[in-house]
Amino acid sequence: MWNGVLAPEEVSSLKNFMGDEKKTPPFESLTSSLIDFRDDHFVSYNRARHTLCVGSVKKLVNSVAQDDLPVDEELHLTVQQWFEISQLSLFPNADYCCLLWGSRGIVIVSIEHRNSSSRLQITKEHFIAESVYRDHPTLSIFQCRWSPIRSAKIVMVLNSDSFLRVYNVMSGDTLGCFNLGPKISLPLVTTFSPDINPETPIDFDFGPYISVLKSWMILVLKPTGLIYCALLGIVATNTQCFINYYRHVQYSSSTEEEENYTRILCSKQFPIVCVTGQESGFLSHSIMVPTRLEEDDVDLEDQVDKHLMNDSYKLFIKERLKLPKRSSGHNEYESSLQLLQDPLFDNRYICAHDSGLNIITIKFAPEVQKFLMGDEDALESLTSSVCRHLMVWNVGDTVPTFNKLIGISFTASQPERLLCVLNDARAIIYLIPHPADIRHFEEKKEIVSVKYDPTNSRSILDVIKSILGQSPEQPFYCCDQDELGTAESRKLLQATLKSKFKRLCSLERASEYLASYLKSIRSKTKDMETSVKNLLDARGEIKDAAQNIAEIYEDLSEEDQVTRKRMDVVMYRFHQTFPILTDKEKEWRQILETISREITSLKSSTESLHHQVAEMKETLPTQPVKLKAHQLESIKEQVMHNQTVISTMKNSLLQMQDKILRQ
Repeated sequence: MWNGVLAPEEVSSLKNFMGDEKKTPPFESLTSSLIDFRDDHFVSYNRARHTLCVGSVKKLVNSVAQDDLPVDEELHLTVQQWFEISQLSLFPNADYCCLLWGSRGIVIVSIEHRNSSSRLQITKEHFIAESVYRDHPTLSIFQCRWSPIRSAKIVMVLNSDSFLRVYNVMSGDTLGCFNLGPKISLPLVTTFSPDINPETPIDFDFGPYISVLKSWMILVLKPTGLIYCALLGIVATNTQCFINYYRHVQYSSSTEEEENYTRILCSKQFPIVCVTGQESGFLSHSIMVPTRLEEDDVDLEDQVDKHLMNDSYKLFIKERLKLPKRSSGHNEYESSLQLLQDPLFDNRYICAHDSGLNIITIKFAPEVQKFLMGDEDALESLTSSVCRHLMVWNVGDTVPTFNKLIGISFTASQPERLLCVLNDARAIIYLIPHPADIRHFEEKKEIVSVKYDPTNSRSILDVIKSILGQSPEQPFYCCDQDELGTAESRKLLQATLKSKFKRLCSLERASEYLASYLKSIRSKTKDMETSVKNLLDARGEIKDAAQNIAEIYEDLSEEDQVTRKRMDVVMYRFHQTFPILTDKEKEWRQILETISREITSLKSSTESLHHQVAEMKETLPTQPVKLKAHQLESIKEQVMHNQTVISTMKNSLLQMQDKILRQ
């Protein structure tokens, strides 16, 4: 066991650890992981009773060896599947959404709390792509995982026909179907075959999220060790997905077909740490980076986002770790090997296999990451990985079936704790410290020692000198030549190191350029301050001028009103003086002028007559004089003439009045 790391108060009794080999286990071995954990509870599948069991992790840890797990509730499934369920996985963000699958089918079970109580009930059970597996008996499932997109329940399935199928769990719709194997032209039904060829993908894992492309990176493993990189994008409505990139990741070591790879694990950030497991008992560690790193002073992730669609990836610094001898009799493509990523550290993972449980720390991963990000002093030498035992159950040639592992998981609330459940219904919690604080294990007789393949780690300065002094044809190996030796790896590392030296040589020039740039920025800042000050002064002057213009405008408005009034008076008088006459008015005006002339003539005649009468009065004697007949006749004629003129004028006025009234 782990000396100094195991928490005694949280570990159940380890008495009779090996137990009775003839005891019948309630669960299968690690090849059938029928238990999963979330927060402080676990969900397990009982194959004999066809039920789902929900229980408390605390009760599980405090339990002793028994025939069954201590459960709080047992829920019976109503669906009758035609296949054997071998895996159980919980969706992280749902109440309890269980993914049950085997090599021939998938079942989704939703568990929720009842409205009026805290008890659980099954609300939904349905198959995924039921007709596909029923109609094609030779089609099998190699891997089934929840999508890393937590906003929707999406399942990704890798089948034996080399197709990656994506399903929406809630609706059961197929979001996409992608061929990850050799390009085939035969109909889909004829490609279902139980035989596995070297081009058939055997496993896949999710890598980092490419924010610029809005896609998830998927690494696909083939039995020969070839790794392919794919970019999977899912539309915002979760109704369709697409793969816009699928290329081979060039391996930095030779891959023989007889070394069958079965598992792959990768980190979720750049540079990507890749772990692959082989049936021959080896684990391979590599660093995956883009092939183009010529640009200086650029963030690695930005570089990846920029050149991803036009570039490729390579694996280098390959390290092989040998596991203890595995038990015989296992199926070639259904290995009990399981790899579990540490949620706190990308360079550490848990490896569970037939012989025991190990925690492995890839020491060179953070060193290479710092070096690639520009810290040349961070990588003075490549440090080999460290493998430590957590649990061993392979003693000699016997493997007690009931003591195997049925489930491992890191707790969500406390990621530094690893929960392990044994096949005899016992649980153990390990406190996993920081990688820098891990102490050596106490060697015991039953522990099978871990052996490393020979490596030839050298100082990074010696490596750089040797690269710069070698011809392009001369090979370079960061590790042992048998483990690492392709020309692609040498070219990648050579280009990377030359790029770093180029940046180091240009640091002084870059500093001078930066100083001059800062100086120019300061001068431009001063000029901008002066310009701003001048603009503020001009703004004040413009404001004063605007106020003066407003006052002048008010004065002009008042004068304009006075002028308008005066013009109205003038126009009225002008109209009175020089009226604009129509034809009728002109005719009346002529008549009035004629009458006026006649009145003037009559007036003058009357005045003349009046004057004559006055003269006559003056000349007449005081005694009345009798006029003569001719004088009286003359006066009478004059009076009659005046009456005629007056009558004519009256008639003219009456005619004009009638015309006016008619109009």
